[in-house]
Amino acid sequence: MNQSANLTKLKKEAKQHGKHDPTVWLRLAWAYAGDYNRIKTRSATQEALKAAQQSSKGSVWMEIGRIQQSMDASDQALQAYQQAVKFSQGNPDAILALSSYHEKLNQLEQSEHWLAQLPEEVKTHPSALLQQATLARRLKDPNKAASILKKICTPEEQAIPRELLINCWHEYFRALDKMEDYSAAYHALCQSKELNKAGIGKDKLLEVRARKREGLQRIIGTLEQLSPALIEKWRESASATRQPSFLLGHPRSGTTLLENIIDSHSSIHSSDERPTFQAEVINPILSGFQPPKDDHAACLGFLEHLDTLPQNKISHFQKIYWRQIEAHIGQSLNQVTLLDKNPAITDAIPIILRIFPDAKFIFALRDPRAVVWSAFTLPMVGTSYIGSFWFDLDSAAEAYTHLLNTWLTAREKLTDSQKIQIRYEDTLEDSVEQGKKVIEFLGLTWEEQQAKFYEHAQDKVVRSPTYADVAEPIYTRAKEHWRNYAEFMGDAEKRLNPILKQLGYE
Repeated sequence: MNQSANLTKLKKEAKQHGKHDPTVWLRLAWAYAGDYNRIKTRSATQEALKAAQQSSKGSVWMEIGRIQQSMDASDQALQAYQQAVKFSQGNPDAILALSSYHEKLNQLEQSEHWLAQLPEEVKTHPSALLQQATLARRLKDPNKAASILKKICTPEEQAIPRELLINCWHEYFRALDKMEDYSAAYHALCQSKELNKAGIGKDKLLEVRARKREGLQRIIGTLEQLSPALIEKWRESASATRQPSFLLGHPRSGTTLLENIIDSHSSIHSSDERPTFQAEVINPILSGFQPPKDDHAACLGFLEHLDTLPQNKISHFQKIYWRQIEAHIGQSLNQVTLLDKNPAITDAIPIILRIFPDAKFIFALRDPRAVVWSAFTLPMVGTSYIGSFWFDLDSAAEAYTHLLNTWLTAREKLTDSQKIQIRYEDTLEDSVEQGKKVIEFLGLTWEEQQAKFYEHAQDKVVRSPTYADVAEPIYTRAKEHWRNYAEFMGDAEKRLNPILKQLGYE
């Protein structure tokens, strides 16, 4: 069922049953939130509150908090969670939600305040202990965090829900890493991954990985067939429209650091890892293409599929992209340069060029060994296409190599005015120099406040897993951190050797 049909169905249900059933209004609110329609989301949540009995208002406010949090509406989400605490007379789940969200917003004092409000008998529950450990680590007390989690993280533990136990083991890894007990930290990380893998199932994991591998191989083949002449044809036929800039790279290549430096410019607004281009452009285009089984024929066929997209369809994708991005951000971008920071669509460059042939591409590079190790350590429950490779280091290195080869192939097809590469290590050494390069590439002038980009970042809702780092000045401890785990890299480093030489990271 498409989004329009689903909305029609939900609105009908709300009209028929919403007088006494808040859940139908909440389902409608979730649908509106998916489109970042803040006005209609708010209206639906208000109707849910009207329909709720006094005894259920706490749970309704809790759901409203989750809805607002999904839209990065931090003030509204926090207010809703506070109302949930009030109407539920101190529901521990609502208190934990407040503590957790304040921590994600880097508001550690507020997080600590709410955590202290938990009833004493609840503070020993695993979910509460996990939050206590997370906050202890954030407050520079990893020994306390590890001591808390040691009680939970035992291989024999079966009573705790799998997802919670996965997260506990991962937080245990973080605490042990901060304590520089690297062998124990690696063991804890592997325990988290094994629990996750068991929940997914080996066959499912291999299936997802095989589909992603095939997709990456075919994208490289498509890019090899993509000629500058065809891109120029797309450019000449394009209707006049705003062109976004895309910040791409393998996850954990330094895209978040670079994004925050760029986003602190007064004439730039970044969109941080939002699914807009994937959902509104990539998925519809892919759904209209049935690839032949032969890889070469599939690559040529996909290029023809892109080339023959009618102009009215191209215009539709452009308009819906800008409409959704502006809805997500909550402001018009007519006079602003948009930076779409989105490593997840690095393998969609041919599609980006078809819709926005004059788009600019900023690509973040980092020592491949550091990237692979860091991607391997990302918290994860379940999996994604790229995440299916992050259950062991050798597979993570395979995915990295594929993705870098995608960029290296695409790079040869782009004009000099469309592409720039920025090394993470260079940014650590001199963020102003590297920031100026990017700002000039975007056709703007460096602003002095960008040197203190981390102050600007304190007021942002950061979707990246590195949210804890963005509000700090630049530090270099992450640059060579992977070397603490070099003994575990094994075949992964061997697999990376060709790309290390090609990128100059020997």
